[in-house]
Amino acid sequence: MNSSLMRFISVFLIAFSLTTAVTAQEQSWLWTTSKAQENARHLSLIVTPERSDSAHTQARFHCDIASDFSYRSATVTLKLRDAKGNLVSEGALPLDIIAGANECAITLETADLGLGSYEATFAISHALLLTEPSHTFTLRNVSVADLVTRTEADEKRVAELATALDGMEESSGAYPYLRLKINLIEDVLKSARENADRSAWESLESQLRYVDSGLDAVHSGMVFGSTSGERTTPMPDRSQASLLVQDGAFMAGGQPVFLFGGMLPSINPEDIARLDRYQLNAASIALQPQDNPASPGSTGTDLAALFDAAETHNISVAIQLNPESLISDGMAAAPSLDAQRRTNLTQEDDKAQWNQYLSEIAPRLRDQSMLFGVSLTEDPYFHFEGEAVKAGFLDFIRANYEDRLALNRAWRAHLASLDDIEPWGVGPYSTYQAHRPYQFDWQTYHQRLGNAYFQWSRDTARHFLPGTPLMATMNDMPFRAGEANYGINREELARIMQISTCAGATGFDAPVYVLEHPRQSANYTLLRSFVPDQPVLNLNSTWTIPEQASEAETFRFLHGAIWESVMAGLSGATIPMDSLVFQRPEALEGFATAALDVNRLAPIVLAFQSAPTDVGILFSQSSRVFDDGKPHLKSALNAFEGTSFGGYSVRFITEDQVSSGILDSVKILVIPDTPAVSDDTFAHLSAYVDGGGTVARTGAPIPYNERGNSRDDLIRNTASTVLVRGLNLPTEYLHAIDAASSLGALPQIPRTVTAQGYPVEGVKSRFVTFEGEQYLFVINLRKEPAYCTLTTATRSGRDLINGVDVSFPTSLDPLVPMLIKLAPVELEMTVTAAAATDEKS
Repeated sequence: MNSSLMRFISVFLIAFSLTTAVTAQEQSWLWTTSKAQENARHLSLIVTPERSDSAHTQARFHCDIASDFSYRSATVTLKLRDAKGNLVSEGALPLDIIAGANECAITLETADLGLGSYEATFAISHALLLTEPSHTFTLRNVSVADLVTRTEADEKRVAELATALDGMEESSGAYPYLRLKINLIEDVLKSARENADRSAWESLESQLRYVDSGLDAVHSGMVFGSTSGERTTPMPDRSQASLLVQDGAFMAGGQPVFLFGGMLPSINPEDIARLDRYQLNAASIALQPQDNPASPGSTGTDLAALFDAAETHNISVAIQLNPESLISDGMAAAPSLDAQRRTNLTQEDDKAQWNQYLSEIAPRLRDQSMLFGVSLTEDPYFHFEGEAVKAGFLDFIRANYEDRLALNRAWRAHLASLDDIEPWGVGPYSTYQAHRPYQFDWQTYHQRLGNAYFQWSRDTARHFLPGTPLMATMNDMPFRAGEANYGINREELARIMQISTCAGATGFDAPVYVLEHPRQSANYTLLRSFVPDQPVLNLNSTWTIPEQASEAETFRFLHGAIWESVMAGLSGATIPMDSLVFQRPEALEGFATAALDVNRLAPIVLAFQSAPTDVGILFSQSSRVFDDGKPHLKSALNAFEGTSFGGYSVRFITEDQVSSGILDSVKILVIPDTPAVSDDTFAHLSAYVDGGGTVARTGAPIPYNERGNSRDDLIRNTASTVLVRGLNLPTEYLHAIDAASSLGALPQIPRTVTAQGYPVEGVKSRFVTFEGEQYLFVINLRKEPAYCTLTTATRSGRDLINGVDVSFPTSLDPLVPMLIKLAPVELEMTVTAAAATDEKS
């Protein structure tokens, strides 16, 4: 190490010898967690904490500095602040940075560092840098004695608060949010005591931080809770036995119920009781072959005990069946899925096994009042092949083409006989398979086989489980290029089943927004758009939460993302109970709190989901097949992202729906890049435009029909056409919708805009009138606060989620949802006598 780096270290050692005079207790530890890192354009700083010394009096950090250029006389600084933001210590040293890799080690003396939490920020500054690279850490200095004392004090305090809450509930009713917090704190403290007994001090300290803040919140809620009456309102006490699927929702006692809970890792009635303890109301479980009592090696576990517990705790249960796991003989999946093995469930032997399994498992599921649905497959892909498939495809070809010559012209093929067609084969004359007309014919037929399987599977299950709502769990990637190759028409599948179901992942800290928008919201909206009167369920909802996310950030992420999903059309979700969400109490609290919110406001939420469509985005099955969905699928997703920030109700509309006359109820039609639609759809689109319908579209025409044949007509531009200009990005679609609204096609409703009247990209708002009252939902998906006002004279209201009054203009924090009951605006005009006389004269 060179002398400058040695001097660098010594400066910080001197700096930290001047820290606070509080003496740390014996047996103290210093834990370090990365909080945030920011790099400059040509310079980066990565700091890696190393293990503390055996006496825990020093913490060592290794710094890696990578630079594209040399920076002479740069300055490296380290600032240490306490939990209140007060500067405890700082140090700085001039340092010459060479182009390439630089490194150094920094030792922090902690012997005299007081107990508590600190924030350490390492940074590099230079006169030429517009952005200083930095790396921030959270440091926590703790001791065994302090942790043990805090654990005992918290156990005593939570017992006192639980007793007081019991008395409050006996005298004045339920306090669901406070009860949720108390139950979570009790469970965390139980785990904390176990960690203390086995000397797991770092886990214990993290749990105690949650407990301390939670107890303060409970105490505050018990003292001041009456100021937020919405959150002290008892939850509706409705039995969820024999739920109905009606009007796009799950219904109990004539009222909507949103189902949120856990996916059980095994058949365990205790997990049902745990969900009830967190005031969740749903569970799901994926049955495995060993759960079938007729299977070799069966565990003999009986579902009856699970359903008995579900009835006791009023928990609705969904069952996930997986036919692929029942059959040992797999087959290769589609070429792009070589890593996976899928079972060809279209073979008669496989169908027989599936039929046999249903006959054996059905008696355990039949007539269970708490069973609200059964999923017949999970993430299905089809790869139909064989002589029977080929023969059926040839019949399909004969029905659609006059003769072989017409087929050769359409496919640009040189087939001497139809028998030369090889759907999956590669031969000397197979180049036609790459052509668009062939791809449309083959994929259309291939998807019909998939639909036929789903119909057979549904009818078979109905025979054994009459009256049970059925579903098929799809993945959450309907906008992925090439997705149409795998034999599934998602729209047709939605019509076959009774519940639109998916398994989807939600990501945190995306490049643009706080969460991974719009992929999940677009998926829910698409499922809701296919069959609006079906509920939408995420049966296996997984979440990616960064370890460095703070407790508050984690809570907001789960809470805000659930609200965002519900407003996009979600009716319920179950999260794996062995996942991080159920292990991090702040994540579980965010999820359970959102579930309480949504069910407390369920009729209003359903009104948002059922609101008439303002903006319809064309989702074309023809373009989904055409060139593997490029560029249509990406363009449709961009259109959804941009228009979703316009403040209006947005949904997708399909070609089948266009042909059925849905355009009569759409105020604005958005046509993303759509290279192909059927001739019938094209005729309806042309009629809509010619009739004065408002359209926002790219400048690209729709040059092909469903088989990829060129058409000689265009959808013309009219005075009601707004062109989406630029790079076909979400921002351009947002501007197009804003321009279209100025044409008078959209109603003037309250929606969030900037002070200059422009919509705010990244801020969602939705408006609905329900039972004579006006409601506005608002959420900021950006990473920074957004300053907004409303477009109408309405400026204030009551946020029913958080129980506070709101007035605009205001600054919206990231991922803090608000459902505002708007205050009525009375506009009065007073006419003086003088004014009346002047007007008369």
